[in-house]
Formats: sequence, C-alpha cells, structure tokens
Amino acid sequence: MSEPIEAQETDEAAAERFGKQLHRIEEASHVVRAAERVLADLMEQTKAARKRLDGAFAALLAAIEEPEQLPLFDDPADDAPDAWRLVDISTLGLPDRVHAALVEANLKTIGAIADFTRLGDELTMIDGIGEAAAEKISKATERYFAEHPVRDPDALEPEDGGENGEEE
Repeated sequence: MSEPIEAQETDEAAAERFGKQLHRIEEASHVVRAAERVLADLMEQTKAARKRLDGAFAALLAAIEEPEQLPLFDDPADDAPDAWRLVDISTLGLPDRVHAALVEANLKTIGAIADFTRLGDELTMIDGIGEAAAEKISKATERYFAEHPVRDPDALEPEDGGENGEEE
C-alpha cells in the first residue's frame, strides 16, 4: 500500500527545506572563501607595510644616533672676511633671465662675479647680459654689500673697546 498523502507532503516539505538550507550553506561558504582571500591579501599588504615601517624606523634611529651638526646660530664662517665670495647669486633678487645667464656663464656666486670683473672682463661679454642687465647686477651687488658689510680683518678695532667692534 502507499504512504498516506500527509506523509508525502511532509517529506516533500522537508526536502525543500533541506534544499534551501543547503543553498544557504553554499552561499555562506562562497562568502567565507572570498573573505579568506581578502584576509590573505591584507596579510601580505601588512607584511610589506611592516617592512617599510621597519626600514623607516631604522633610518630614523640612524638619523638620531648620528645627527648632522647644525649650528645654533649663524655659521662662524659668515663672519669670515671673504664669506661673501660663497654667497649664491640667487640672494641678489635678479630677474630670472639675468640669473640664468650668469649661471650659464658659471658665475653662481658673488665671488665668481667679482673675479670675472676683476680680471677686466665686462659683464656685457656674457651671452644674454646687456647694459641694462649689467646695471641690475651692479645695483644688486651694491645692495648686498650695503646690507652685509664686509669686515676688513686688517682694520683696527674701534677705540671704544666694545667686543667684536660693536657698541654695547
């Protein structure tokens, strides 16, 4: 004899519920595998970031252990009578075109310009430097020396007895 109709429906309902549950388990399994792949990628990225951090930390420690000696105040060489010779021409505030022409002529410091003109050469001999540009260079160097007077080492100290020739 055959099973009762109620029992058949119950078996079919159970099979349907089992199928739905199996489908949810398969979907959850896919989500878990995707999350595991993301986690593995993040772990690799974390390892690489950790290596970069360790390298940066090592560089920081090296910088702390061997600090560059920086002066607390102006460099004593600035007080040297010929320190002006090393001053870059960019401090003169020349127009870009004039600055570029001087750099092209390898006249990158005030001292180089002084040597060039002291040898009897005219600034107008430089490509890109005409009379007007030469005048601008001359005025700029005059302004520099007015703002940064050169101390003559052979000059006598002032009679007021102030240290370094300064009034107290």
